[in-house]
Amino acid sequence: MTKDMIGKIIPFFLTAILISCGPNKIKEETKNIEAPENGIWISTSTDAFINKVLGSGGTIRGFSLGDSISKIKTYENLEQFEETAEHIGYTFSTTDGEVVDVLYMYDSSNTLSEVQLDVYLNSDSISNAVSEALGLYFTQKYGKPLLDIGQPTWEIADSQKVVIMNIATKLDRGLQVNFMKD
Repeated sequence: MTKDMIGKIIPFFLTAILISCGPNKIKEETKNIEAPENGIWISTSTDAFINKVLGSGGTIRGFSLGDSISKIKTYENLEQFEETAEHIGYTFSTTDGEVVDVLYMYDSSNTLSEVQLDVYLNSDSISNAVSEALGLYFTQKYGKPLLDIGQPTWEIADSQKVVIMNIATKLDRGLQVNFMKD
């Protein structure tokens, strides 16, 4: 075989391989992953879950520590499940039966002082994937974490921090994420 023939055969074989895979197979293989960052691959389902949990804007779910509790009551679109003199709780479930509770803690002046996310997941592997993805998100947004009592902690502007804790008991699997003032 001459170089000219090889040059014509290689594109033919590459085309045949791509056609045999079909466009749907190529999409299936690539749509389930995001671009790697520091060697961590984040599935699109994990990314979508995190976006739903964190919401958009503000520090968390469109709100920032120091906002009035009346703003949260007006704009939070999750189902409210609890209200006390110190906090108001909202919740949502996924189609896979996972549950996220969002507790907005407020002080005597009715301003948001802390947000606690209780994320109940179905397995340790899902918890680890979500924890890694959240860690990557917070590192990109706030910089490298510190270790505070053995937990990764990210410093947020204005003496605020966010902490991720993995929860693994006989009954519960998941994460607790706290946004709080120092």
